[in-house]
Amino acid sequence: MIDGSNHEVSAGASLVTKAEAAISEVAEAARSVTQIMHEISAASEEQSHGIAQVNQAVAEMDQGTQRNAVGSGNRTCGGFLGEAGRATSAVSGSISIKQSRGATSASRYSNQARCSTA
Repeated sequence: MIDGSNHEVSAGASLVTKAEAAISEVAEAARSVTQIMHEISAASEEQSHGIAQVNQAVAEMDQGTQRNAVGSGNRTCGGFLGEAGRATSAVSGSISIKQSRGATSASRYSNQARCSTA
């Protein structure tokens, strides 16, 4: 009977040791998962910050593009009006417009050009 009890106690101790090892592995895996989750969280924060910086840069480039487009449009429009005025002057200076059936004026047409800076 004592030998049987010793054998059962030894078997129980062996099971406890195995259970202890399994619990230690589970605890280590839990620590590993926790560490990975912290790393993912930190990487997500960095990514979010980087995306915010990209968004800000794109917004600034968009504003610059819009300013350049407005400025370019104004310069182009002014250039076209200047060209039209010079062309009208050249035509008026080299050709005398004869009035046959009502009043006709070359300058009337040059004043029709308009630019909008929307």
